[in-house]
Amino acid sequence: VGATNVSFNMYNRWGLSLTPALSEGEGVVPSQRVVRWDGHTTSGEACSEGVYFYTLQYTNANGDAIKKNGYVTLMR
Repeated sequence: VGATNVSFNMYNRWGLSLTPALSEGEGVVPSQRVVRWDGHTTSGEACSEGVYFYTLQYTNANGDAIKKNGYVTLMR
């Protein structure tokens, strides 16, 4: 609750971004702060199975800048 300045990005193994830039409120469910990636590129092509890297940055209710990252395995 209270997260602002949400920035989420998904990258393939070559470091290419697979998610469009998000503006505040775009792609985010305000009551749940959910950011979605559906396994497709920005042009709508299905991504192949494999490991992808994500970054998430936001400002919490206390005004602290939070940065998180990790890996997601896509299985079709």
